[in-house]
Amino acid sequence: MVGKSLLSLIDAYIEAYEALVKLSKEMYISLVNRDLSSLLKITNCQSEILSRLFMLGDSESFELEELKSFDSIISSLPLEERTKVEEKLRYLGELVVELKELVKINTRLLEGSIELLNKYMDFLRNNSYLNSGLLEERG
Repeated sequence: MVGKSLLSLIDAYIEAYEALVKLSKEMYISLVNRDLSSLLKITNCQSEILSRLFMLGDSESFELEELKSFDSIISSLPLEERTKVEEKLRYLGELVVELKELVKINTRLLEGSIELLNKYMDFLRNNSYLNSGLLEERG
């Protein structure tokens, strides 16, 4: 019973991390294209997934003591289930590493965009004749 619930918990984490990786790849494209509408949608989806991840552990029927002895849970499983759990955990680890790299890339892109925006704002502040003209055009 513990083996099946452990597998379903790992599967739920895998599903969430796969979605986060996919969204992070889409975020990269949105950042490159400066598509703020798409970026907002992606960020909202990521937020929902992260909320579900935080609640996921609470929704499963594992006792705190069981989770503390994770190695003993794994070693008590039949060989076939143990192999499945180990494969799934390895894949989950790969997803975590991939997500980490995507987050680094997207963070650098975002920081670059913010830096460029700040330079633009400084330029407008220092050139008041441009600033008043832009404000008048906006009405």
